[in-house]
Amino acid sequence: MRNCVKMLSMTLLAVSMGCLAACSEPTDAELLVGHWTLEGATETVSRTPGGTEVNDLPGFEGQTMDLYADNVCCRVDRGDSTLCRWFLAEGRQLLFSNGETVTEDYQIDDLTDERLALSHAYIYHDSLADTRVQCLYQYEYTKTKN
Repeated sequence: MRNCVKMLSMTLLAVSMGCLAACSEPTDAELLVGHWTLEGATETVSRTPGGTEVNDLPGFEGQTMDLYADNVCCRVDRGDSTLCRWFLAEGRQLLFSNGETVTEDYQIDDLTDERLALSHAYIYHDSLADTRVQCLYQYEYTKTKN
């Protein structure tokens, strides 16, 4: 009887461990894998002193990005295809590289199995106008279901 109880306990433990592995939430890397279509891109430029302007960025519509599980990325933008590598870095950073050089870096603002929101920000000093300029680029993608 003890052996049956012990065996049943071990079986239940194995089943629950298997469920934990199979039932867990997907990782960011797993969610990123797939075919993504760019739905919109915006640019926000803030000048100090000065104001802020927000602009839609035309010409990006229809851009696609295929992220594969082996960290290869194929991007198609206005008929041009580009192959590179993609990586996740600490702090939900999505990096693209050619060889050993990071060519683009984005913050993942939102990621689900249907939606990807990326942003890229930088600051510079315009010495001619003596202003501090902060630029924020935001990109909204949707995933194509297979």
